[in-house]
Amino acid sequence: MNEPRGNNNQNYWILDGNKKLIKTNSVDSDLDVMEKLASDILKCLGIDCINVELGINGGRNCCIIETFETKSESLYDMIIDWKNVDTESASDDIDLCFEQMFFHFKHNLYNISNCELEQIKESYIRMIFGDCITGNFDRHLGNVGILFDEKKHQFRLAPSYDNAMSFKGYNLFKTYKCCIGKQSFKIDDVLAYLVQNYSNTISDIIYNLNILATKDIEEIVSNYEIDLGKKQYIIKYIRKVNQIAEYEANKEMKLV
Repeated sequence: MNEPRGNNNQNYWILDGNKKLIKTNSVDSDLDVMEKLASDILKCLGIDCINVELGINGGRNCCIIETFETKSESLYDMIIDWKNVDTESASDDIDLCFEQMFFHFKHNLYNISNCELEQIKESYIRMIFGDCITGNFDRHLGNVGILFDEKKHQFRLAPSYDNAMSFKGYNLFKTYKCCIGKQSFKIDDVLAYLVQNYSNTISDIIYNLNILATKDIEEIVSNYEIDLGKKQYIIKYIRKVNQIAEYEANKEMKLV
């Protein structure tokens, strides 16, 4: 079988009808729970994401992840000759990083159609917005993949995967950032940028986020065996992200 992604030698693939990745935790780690929780939240928001289940492997907690490749698809890693940007504006820097990603999609994926390109760009924008919502700071280029269907000769962005680093701190807006390509930015800066520049692409996510923050998040988090302090933190964080997204969306509406 193929080698698993990541640096954990406890990870391996199995064949059980479909190919599945087993990711076994180190002692006292909640990476499996965060992977599953992030998946549940992203799906609730309407963001394309891997299927994750929780399990036990050799007496240790693990998560079981279904492959996102079809039988005719292969995964291309994102290898980019990255040019670091550093202007006096966070918004300009974020914009230039997205431009680099979009340039790669267009020029390094052989014979990609305009329709496929636009779908990949929109999927990537939605994935990054999802990272902001779950506080996932691990979206380096190794956790972004392009799938190529050899039978249909079509490209698509792989669903959001490797989300185990979601909700890994208690002060995300102060200490944790969101990755775009090979650079990181403050989560609230990325949220503002996406709402201001891609409101049509993420409008359904913003709507679903409001429902999640006001109705569903407490019930979702209650299904997980994590300490009460972290549950309360996650709930507050989701609500804070929703407040920022709503504020930026309302600000944009006033400018129109």
